[in-house]
Amino acid sequence: MILRCGKDPGRQYLRPGLDSVSWGLIKDYLNGFFLLLEDQVRQGDIVNIAGEGSLAEEVTLRYVRLRNFDGHVCYIP
Repeated sequence: MILRCGKDPGRQYLRPGLDSVSWGLIKDYLNGFFLLLEDQVRQGDIVNIAGEGSLAEEVTLRYVRLRNFDGHVCYIP
């Protein structure tokens, strides 16, 4: 019945692989994993990004939370 209407159920409902949102999430987790594994940034480190110094408050698989010396918080995926 579905094929008679011109719709291919394999393409619409059984699409293999991951879409771009899923790939972005997986890439963020892998980058965070290697960031933690290689111990590149630790909590309490002072980092210099774009010429501005910041304190690394939190380092997770998904993001790094920085607080600059003016008190502003910045999240880096």
